[in-house]
Amino acid sequence: MNDTPIQISFIIPALNEEKLIGKCLGSIRQAVSYAPEYCAQIIVVDNQSTDKTAEIAKSHSATIVSTAPGCIGRARNEGSKIATGDFLCFIDADCELEENWIGYCFEHFKDTKVFATGCTMSTPLQSATWVETIWYHMAHNSEHEPFTKVQWLSTQNLIVRKDAFEKIGGFDESLTTCEDCDLGYRLSESGQLILDHRVGFLHLGESQSLKQFFKREMWRASSNLQNLRKHKFNPSEWPSLLIPHAYLFGFLFTFIFAIAKVTGLFDLGLIAILSPGVLSLALPLAITFKKTNNKHFKNLSLGYALMSLYLSARAIGTFISAKRVTRD
Repeated sequence: MNDTPIQISFIIPALNEEKLIGKCLGSIRQAVSYAPEYCAQIIVVDNQSTDKTAEIAKSHSATIVSTAPGCIGRARNEGSKIATGDFLCFIDADCELEENWIGYCFEHFKDTKVFATGCTMSTPLQSATWVETIWYHMAHNSEHEPFTKVQWLSTQNLIVRKDAFEKIGGFDESLTTCEDCDLGYRLSESGQLILDHRVGFLHLGESQSLKQFFKREMWRASSNLQNLRKHKFNPSEWPSLLIPHAYLFGFLFTFIFAIAKVTGLFDLGLIAILSPGVLSLALPLAITFKKTNNKHFKNLSLGYALMSLYLSARAIGTFISAKRVTRD
């Protein structure tokens, strides 16, 4: 019997994360202590931080790799170059792993067809704002089987076989965002990806205000078109582009039709003018009703507001560049 511990390489990109990276690294150490058959190599890819990020990472015995900021895919690739483990664990610096994270996630690798795994987000802290809480219940909290097969996994917590990662060339460094989606699509062409719902991770970097939420979703949409061009035959990629634009253009058409009516450019009935806008109003309501488990009016109304903002930001962000949102 082989008693040699399985080595896993944790790769954490970080830019001015002194407030949270200590908690992230501490949770990794704790998770490893609960899985004695594994040993960890911890790599922090410092994107030229100006705070104490690197100093804190060194205090947790992490290996530091420095790289220029501006491309999260490049940062993760740089970390993978010095990784010695058979498995690469990409973790965001604002995330904390649950103590049994390794045991549950690595269980799936007994099947050689599984190339990557990850888990769902844990319930936000009681101190979380209503924006964080409502969005969690809409985007992350739903009834599932213990685990499901998916086409891509978020790099907030992602474990991938190193040989599979290297075979497809790692992350696409031409993408500003959507790099995890792109990686997943390419991995799933020849292997399976598993999302485990039995264990979770705490994300401490969720948008806390409506302003943060809007700007962050605009930024996340910046590579949508580029990713669609790469994977245009993947039906999973189309809704994320079509639904936000259908929402926004519905209002635009109502505005144009109204102007045309007032100026006499052409004559339209009131129903024809208002129909696109009414459909746009109904779209986030339908999505909110489907995704919200608790159908209380307050939850539905707040969820509707967030979903409307989300669709607007995603549509606008496709055409207008937005800067990555940094925490205060």
